Formats: sequence, structure tokens, C-alpha cells
Amino acid sequence: MRLLLFAAVICGSVATAAGAQEVPARDLLEFPLGALAEAPALASQLSGGLWNPASVTVWRPERVAVGAVALNSPIEQGVSAQLAAASVALPRDFVVSASLARASVTDLIRTETDPQSIGSEIPYGTTLFSVGLARRFSSVTAGTAIRYRTGTADYLQRGAVSLDWGVVADRVLGSPVRVAASTFLLSPTPSREAATWLAAADAPVVSRDSVMQVRLGLSASATHERGNERYLYASIRYANVEARGGIARVDAFGGTSDHSRLGLSMRYGRYGIGISREEQGAGLGGVYQFALTSVFP
Repeated sequence: MRLLLFAAVICGSVATAAGAQEVPARDLLEFPLGALAEAPALASQLSGGLWNPASVTVWRPERVAVGAVALNSPIEQGVSAQLAAASVALPRDFVVSASLARASVTDLIRTETDPQSIGSEIPYGTTLFSVGLARRFSSVTAGTAIRYRTGTADYLQRGAVSLDWGVVADRVLGSPVRVAASTFLLSPTPSREAATWLAAADAPVVSRDSVMQVRLGLSASATHERGNERYLYASIRYANVEARGGIARVDAFGGTSDHSRLGLSMRYGRYGIGISREEQGAGLGGVYQFALTSVFP
């Protein structure tokens, strides 16, 4: 899914998008931007609810949370992405959120009959703006988000609106099991976007008050006509430090590949930092993400 030879398929992508009236560069949002080795449906390292409108968090007793993430892939892929997000706690357990994500590919060379480049590079990228609203009901949080995505592939530029929903349950039938489900880019006009359905669940296997906890979890996602992913992971939290890791299996375009993920985050006062690496395999190296978050009264 992510081992993309962009320079070789760009012309085919443009032709497909033109014929189906799709928004270009959807594949750039198949990287787990903002989910630092977390299950995307449960990701809360960066508030903003990109993958699940119900996963927004504001560290109490603070009222505002902001953060930014930068992603870089190996040079063979040339993908870079950025995400900025903010959440504000409102009365009656409401939280409003907003996020802006941008992903692009560099060094797409324009050629004709030989490898010699001509003219400028081929632009290929996408921008996604989201606004969401979530509310907590006891141990369950439900949320919805409206999104607008634009995409560019050479001369082709298009945009589309999507409306997503999500839910997170911190306790299931009184147990400490967490479950979550959400949609991503679910468009009122299906031909314009490839929607993703996400689900995740995890549970503690070791818990010592609020100081240390070990959790095991499973995440799954499926994207229309693009493939699916299953992610088995574990997390270990001690005080304000948390380490995460797991294996993601991706089935796409008739092939299967495994990707290891590792992440580390910590909080100090009003600030939080996080870093993660996803191994791409096939000799391509790793995709790195770095996040910085902060909260305010």
C-alpha cells in the first residue's frame, strides 16, 4: 500500500482520477499521520481527531490542547506530511476540534522518451481541513467531523467534502477493555473519495494503580478498492512515559507486506513529545514521525 513508485504511476493516477472524477493523491493519506505507533481509531497522542472524531482529548484540568506532527518517508518515496491540530473543551463535556493536514511528493521528474528531465517537477499532493465536535457520555465519547480535501496531480486539481463519525468506549460492560470505531473520508458522493473504515480494541494485561500499565490491542482498517490493514500492538506506560510497538500487515493490490512500528512519547508539565518509526521493508528504510503537543488553561 505504501511502497509507491510515484514517478512510474503518476500518469496512470491522473488518468484514473480524471475518468472516475476522484480527488487526486488519496494514497498519500494511507500513511498513519499523527498516529505514533498507536491504533489510528484510538490515537490520542495528538488531539484533533484526524482518524477518529471521538478520539479528541484535552488533558484536564486544562481547556485547550494544540499540537503538530511532521512525517518523512525514505528518499525512494519522497513523501513528506505535516499535521497541525487543536482541541478546546466546552461546557457540558463537549470538545470542538480542528486540524489541517498536508502531504506531498518531491522529485517527480517530467520526461518524454528518455530519462532526461524536461520542464518543472510534477506537482503531486493533497491538503485536508477538518472541523469536529465530540461529546463524552460517561465512559463513551461520540464525535463527528466535516472535512474538505483538495488534491493535485500535475494539471489535475479537485476537491471533495466528507462527513465522518466515530465512537470510543473506555469501558465495555464494566471491564477495562477499550473499543473504538470510525470512518475516514466517507463522502456523500462515493465516487469522489475512497472511504476508510477503522476499528480497534485493547485491554490491560498488567496494571498497577495509575503508575504502570501494559496493554495489548488489535486494530483493523479497510479502504474502498485499496486494501486493508491489521495491526497487532502493545503499549507500556510508566508514569508520564509510554512506549508502543507492533506489526502491521497490509493487504493491497494483490500483495501482502508486514511493517513494524515503534513509538515513544512522554509528558512533562504542559508539554508532550513523541517520535515513531515504521519500517517499510523492501530495503526502503523507515518512515519517521515527530510530534510536539501542549495544553493551556
